[in-house]
Amino acid sequence: MRLLLIRHAIAEEREDFAQTGQPDDKRPLTKRGKRRMRQAAIGLRSLVPELSTLASSALVRALETAGIVSAAYQDLEVQILDALAPGGTLTELAAWLRARRADSTTALVGHEPDLGQLATWLTTGEPDSRMTFKKGGACLLEFAGVVDAGKATVVWSHAPRELRRRGAKLEKKDRMEQGLVRKGKKKGKNRKLKAKRAVKAARAAAASLAEAGVDS
Repeated sequence: MRLLLIRHAIAEEREDFAQTGQPDDKRPLTKRGKRRMRQAAIGLRSLVPELSTLASSALVRALETAGIVSAAYQDLEVQILDALAPGGTLTELAAWLRARRADSTTALVGHEPDLGQLATWLTTGEPDSRMTFKKGGACLLEFAGVVDAGKATVVWSHAPRELRRRGAKLEKKDRMEQGLVRKGKKKGKNRKLKAKRAVKAARAAAASLAEAGVDS
């Protein structure tokens, strides 16, 4: 089994949002955070082409991040997992993961320091966090057998900047390919137009010759 851990993207500042009077679990992503996460999600898909399951904390900032990831994976359904909320238990998350298929790739969108603690526990068996996730960052773990403490290995861990770099590179490639297609279509259209003009000119020349023959 492979497990993709993703921290939510850049959200509004806690102190600023508190002034709205709404609870912190309603705090959303910023426009910048959404834009950056869209690019990072493209980078994620280049590293992990397919996901079997996508689960998220119920907090708005995590759900919005999961929605962006979902869009990069052909609108994969987002499941809400209460154990991913701040303060969720490691054993509860492990039990949920064991219910997934052994050949599946599952993505979890959550918060710090909980994700760092989960990654540390799954790779070393230690409950204290030794890994940190930047906002929009991700880590891929792999289990050879049962999902449990100390049983996972780290396949890769990327900061959000690296994921965005990969995403930007793919976006540029896609734009270039689309440009070549449009250019090819334009050339084809021009060739057809030239052919029509040539036929029209030939018909006009033939008509002119015929008229000249009649006059003589």
